[in-house]
Amino acid sequence: MKEKLDIAIVGATGVVGESLLELLESKELSVGKLVLLASDRSLGKVMYFKERSIKIQDVATFDFSSVNVAIFVAAADASETFVPKAISAGCKVIDASSYSRSNANIPLYVENISTEALGQSAHIAVADSSAAIVSQVMTAVQQVTQINRADVLVYQAASGAGREAVEELVKQTVHMMSGKGREDAPRELMPATLGFNVIKTDEAYDQQLASEVVRLTTIDAGSVMVSSAWVPVIYGSGFMLHLDLAEALREEQLSTAINAIADLSWTKEVVTPADQAAGKEQILVQLAQQHPHNAKRIALWCVADNIRKGVAANILSAVSALQG
Repeated sequence: MKEKLDIAIVGATGVVGESLLELLESKELSVGKLVLLASDRSLGKVMYFKERSIKIQDVATFDFSSVNVAIFVAAADASETFVPKAISAGCKVIDASSYSRSNANIPLYVENISTEALGQSAHIAVADSSAAIVSQVMTAVQQVTQINRADVLVYQAASGAGREAVEELVKQTVHMMSGKGREDAPRELMPATLGFNVIKTDEAYDQQLASEVVRLTTIDAGSVMVSSAWVPVIYGSGFMLHLDLAEALREEQLSTAINAIADLSWTKEVVTPADQAAGKEQILVQLAQQHPHNAKRIALWCVADNIRKGVAANILSAVSALQG
């Protein structure tokens, strides 16, 4: 019988924390004590796990030595403050923030790719949701042939920026659907109004995504470029992967490679992030086009739930691997 893990989740009240709890409840993981932590703003809030009510505790006063696994799904500044404390207390740390991902010395984890990271460090970084999804698809293709170049377009759902970004998008949508102007729509987080709009992300974020994809796929850094934009969708991101392959592949070869990886599924149906991906743990992939004059150049369209599949499922995969 697997040893029960005593787990603390830092950032439990956020969109990733909620999704993580839902998945944790549905998986056959042996959990002993479960502690939900957040900032003092969330004190007194109650969340539920397997019909048990659990009160949110203040991360600032929590004794990490009382658990053996600490999962961080809060902002990077919270990880910067509390990850070292958790490690000092003897916890195995799984951090989904940019604090850990940006450090090349910390193993970067994605399910189906990097299980070896778990045995090497007490501190594990979980890849950005977009990098995780893209890298799993590219890794499947690499089982058949080498990828010489990858140009990736990311259409990122608002939930990738957290609960406040989701709430802001909803308020903007209601505001404009009520006949009010875009110019006075409520906006605090994004550089422009996201409602009924598309907003380019900043260059630093795209470069960080590219660096994670390079680490996970071992493709040459000069051969990977990522460009992304925020889109007015709450859950579910879309990805267009333009790949230059070492050899031409038939669609049947691509579909076999994709379907061979757990939770990846090849489809010929019309798929969108909001309709087919949101709330699910699959990455749906299809051939968007094969270049008419160069069969080695292909475009793959992929959709997945950026929170549930892109982050929460990766975290639980890491937790499951810790149990052996």
